[in-house]
Amino acid sequence: LSFSENKSGLLNGENTSKDLERILNEKSVLNSLKNILNTKFYSRILNPDMNFDLRTYLFEELTQAKAFFIGYDIGSILPMYEPRVKITNVKVTAYIASDAYMIDLSIYIPAIKKNTKLSSVLSGDGFTFT
Repeated sequence: LSFSENKSGLLNGENTSKDLERILNEKSVLNSLKNILNTKFYSRILNPDMNFDLRTYLFEELTQAKAFFIGYDIGSILPMYEPRVKITNVKVTAYIASDAYMIDLSIYIPAIKKNTKLSSVLSGDGFTFT
């Protein structure tokens, strides 16, 4: 969301209004997804029920089975927090030697009719977006 100022054609400009305008472009949607993926438990004061901290998987053994569950969580939970997207594919790969998961997310943004991708690495340092 952003603020936009709309002035009427009046000379004195008294009829000025400031309204919230929904930003709907690829960059705003990807930024929102990055923010959601970086959310830690209880870090959203205005949304305390947001329960989407994938870092909890890092305290367990890295396996392809865990990669499957990370993908499942992303595919089923992420659309609840970002309704502007439809997830078309989630691929999560466990890299045991580097102690990290590679996440490739394919999404469709219906409002702008665009397919796009978001890739990230989940490691002890959190998310790194590529």
